[in-house]
Amino acid sequence: MSGHGPGLATGMGMFGLPPDAQGLELFDSREDALKIFRKYKEISNRQDSADKFKKTFDPSKPGAMVTFEVTLRSVDRTTIEELGLASSITDWKKFPGILKMMFHKWSVDPTVLTEVMQFVVFIKRMGFTLKVGDPMEDVGLVSMANEEVSFSSLHVHKERPLLVIASSLS
Repeated sequence: MSGHGPGLATGMGMFGLPPDAQGLELFDSREDALKIFRKYKEISNRQDSADKFKKTFDPSKPGAMVTFEVTLRSVDRTTIEELGLASSITDWKKFPGILKMMFHKWSVDPTVLTEVMQFVVFIKRMGFTLKVGDPMEDVGLVSMANEEVSFSSLHVHKERPLLVIASSLS
């Protein structure tokens, strides 16, 4: 298919995009996609971006992922604007985001996939990563029943390590 990378460029698939998504043409060539992604990584690792995430993102509060997404989208926009490509997007709500676009258009390209998978997300810079054996601060969680529970209340056998496996369907 002309003008698309070898990813999931047609249909709605796992990384499907709405039909009115904007900015798709920015990722048509591997070189352009990698240029955008490299700028995205650069901006993501800048101190001002780290400060923005620290200021707005509190993983212990309900709604943290919504706040994280809003801040992440601001990095997307800054990237596109600093590259002088913003004229391609007239409604930022319709821009799927840089990471989604990379996976959508280039998910089977080994060069692109390797670079994307090596990207260390902001959470590591923010100091939220733990090593095996590190104590974890108690945080509030929201249960499937929409009730707030503390993380420590889930650890009933304190003499044994607690293994947490988390996933998301989104």
